[in-house]
Parts: sequence; structure tokens; C-alpha cells
Amino acid sequence: MVKNLNPTRNRRNRGDIMLEKGKIRAGQLMWLLITIGTALLVPMSQIAVAAGSRQDSWLAEILSLAIQLVMLRVVLKLAMRFPGMEFASCLKEICGIFLGNFIALLYIWFFIFSSAAFLREITSFSIAMIYIETPPFVISLIILFTAGYIAFLGLEVIARTNEIVLPIIIILYFTAFFLLLKEINWDNLKPVLENGVIPILRGAFVSSGSFVFVAFVAVALPYINKPRECRRSLALGSIIQGVAVIFATIVVVGVMGPGLAQSTLYRGYLAVRYISYANFVEHLDPIALSIFVLSRVIKISVFFYASCLVTGQLFNLKSYRFLYIPAGIVILIFSRVFFRDAAQLNRFFVTIWPIHNYIFELVFPLFLLILAMVRKKGEQET
Repeated sequence: MVKNLNPTRNRRNRGDIMLEKGKIRAGQLMWLLITIGTALLVPMSQIAVAAGSRQDSWLAEILSLAIQLVMLRVVLKLAMRFPGMEFASCLKEICGIFLGNFIALLYIWFFIFSSAAFLREITSFSIAMIYIETPPFVISLIILFTAGYIAFLGLEVIARTNEIVLPIIIILYFTAFFLLLKEINWDNLKPVLENGVIPILRGAFVSSGSFVFVAFVAVALPYINKPRECRRSLALGSIIQGVAVIFATIVVVGVMGPGLAQSTLYRGYLAVRYISYANFVEHLDPIALSIFVLSRVIKISVFFYASCLVTGQLFNLKSYRFLYIPAGIVILIFSRVFFRDAAQLNRFFVTIWPIHNYIFELVFPLFLLILAMVRKKGEQET
């Protein structure tokens, strides 16, 4: 049973014309989570390895998955109190106009900055491994234009594009996974708990702090056809992507060894180069490149879209689509200004990035949920 604690105000907000006209299914949101969370062949996919968990990184990823489920639970519980209410309106309802607008601005920063970090990641990867002679600006511009165009077409198009992209990623993922199985040296995963639990806890903290889908759930939930189905769908999606990352971590550490896996920047991509069957099936770098590019384009488009949508909600604009050009310019500039090279970006992902994300994906949602409960805002299950 649902009790409405503030019916008049909630009806007024739900009666407003929503800025986003499209609707998607809970299952489509789950597929987006899997695409964004699952990345076999990029630095962040084995970030627990980079954090120093070494051969116990797979244990850190298991703990990270549990933390991710808690984070999703918090943001879903918050969003379910305000069904049909857009993200910026929800913040104003809970915190008041001034504080609500300020937090909305912070989330706009989060989405733009995240887009810039992902753009710099794919640019640095492409230059280091594939397009060595290509100017970084050209690669960044092409990726940003592609992701921006998908985002410009709206949430439905993002979800439908992902339904095309995800099966390709899954096929490539399992192809790489099974081809690498025979290359695994299981001794590289021993001894378990050699350095105690501290490295595992540190790896879990860093890995779960890199789970960047939670804030987007809060933004997208008002546009889900049956939002209450999201609890099961997102939990399932989180488990699927978590298991995929766990397997990827086992493969990378097992193939490369904990020392090389930790010190290598593009560990997942380089692991694919170990594939060799009868001197015939080898040089499968395009598999790594395809997973990397496809997953990152979808990821950038999601955060690009969220930054423009929340900006439109905050300033009560009739349309948010004209914001893509200025937002794209800012993202492009940020990707160059904040990250000088791939090594600096990798250090950022392991040190500052998790703390930055925890603020927006756990601290703020938990604060908002507690505040909404104390102030008796929204609807409450009884």
C-alpha cells in the first residue's frame, strides 16, 4: 500500500509537461546498465586489479557487486517516493528551491565531467593502440559527434541503439572469453588472500566507486513505462554486468599474471593479444577495439543526454536539444584540460574518480532519501 504524504504538490508536479517525451521499458534500462557496466577490454573493467588487489581482484569485484546493489537500492527507494516526477523537480521538492537547484547543478557537472573522462579514455586508447598518427582532437570530435547525435535523438533512440549494440558486445565478449580460457595459468590466481583483506576492500571500494549508472537511473526513472519493474530488472542487470566483470578479471589476471596486469595500462586489450590457435586464429585486436568503442559510445551518449536533460529541467526550458552544441564544446574542452595523458587518466580513475562518484551515487541519494523521510515528502510504502 502506498501512502501519499503530500498529494497536492505531487499532483501538480506530475501534471507538468515532461521535457522528455519518450518512454522506455524497464528491460531496456537494464540493457543499458549491462552495456555501461560491462567492458571487458578497457582499463576500468579490471579496476580492482589496478587498485592493487592483484590475484584477489576477483574477490574484490564480488564485494564490489554487493556494494553496487546497495547503491541501486538506495536510489530506487528515493525515486519511487516521487513517481512521475522529473529529477530536478524531485530535488526541489525534497530540499527546497535554492538547495535543490544547487544539487541539480552539481549533478549537471557530474554528467558533463563523466562524459569528458570517458571521451578522453577512448581517445587515449585509440591513439596508443590503433590510430597512432591521428590527431587526438579528430578522434575526440568523431566519437563525441556520434554519441551526441544518438543522445540528441532522445532516450528511446539511445535505448533502441543499445539493443542493437549490446548483442554485438555480448558475442565479442564470449568469443574473447572462450578463446582466452586455454591461456589462463590458474597459478596466477594463487595464493588466495595472500596479503589479507585490506587490498580486497580497497579494490572493492575503487571498483564500486566506478559504477556510474546509479545517478542516471534517478534521471531516467520518470520515463519508464512500468517503473516498479525496475527493481528486479536493474538488480538482474547489475548482477549480469558484475559477473561479466568478475570473469574478465579472472581471465586478465590468469593470462597476464597479477604483476603485469596491475602495471599495464590497457590490460584487457593486451590480454586478447595472447589468443593464438594453431598460428591461425590470432591478432584479434579488432574484438577488443569493437567492444571498447561500442560500449564507450553508448556510455558517453547516456551521460551527454543526462547533462542536457537535467539542465533543461533545472531552467524550465521548453526544449533541451539546443543545449547539445554548447554542452559538447564543454565536454571536448574538459577532456583535454583535465587529463593530459593516459597515465594521468588511469591514476585519476583509481584514486579520485571513486570518491567523486560515491558523492553523487551514494552520499547524495542517501542524504536525499533521509531528508525526504524526515520531511515526509513524496509517497511512502506502508
